[in-house]
Amino acid sequence: MNTLDAKGSTVALGLNIAYQSSFSPEASLCSAPERLLHRRGCKMTPSSQTEEHKKLNAKITKLEVELDKARKMLYAAEDIIIDERIRLTNVAHIERRSDKMYRVLMISLTLNITAIVGLCVYLDALRRGTSR
Repeated sequence: MNTLDAKGSTVALGLNIAYQSSFSPEASLCSAPERLLHRRGCKMTPSSQTEEHKKLNAKITKLEVELDKARKMLYAAEDIIIDERIRLTNVAHIERRSDKMYRVLMISLTLNITAIVGLCVYLDALRRGTSR
């Protein structure tokens, strides 16, 4: 066996030990076959449940109800965020249009002022008799 195979088997052995220790009998109320059934989503029959199982199942049910409530609140919050993004997009669009209109008005005002100044200079030149 080369060193790469040895390292790989050592890692695999370490992972297997870690996996097995995560399902210690103290950590679970079920035997190994029952844990396997739970992992696959199977429920125990009511006659085989202990009182602790019933308490845990009641807690799980309560937590599932709370989770559903939290999901509904999350969906409502997402809807609010989407509505706010749409509103902000519309506001930004209006602001861009108003900025463009402001620039057009400022350019127009500048041109008008330039035309008025030019007209005043021309009229002053006519009055003095030095028009070209």
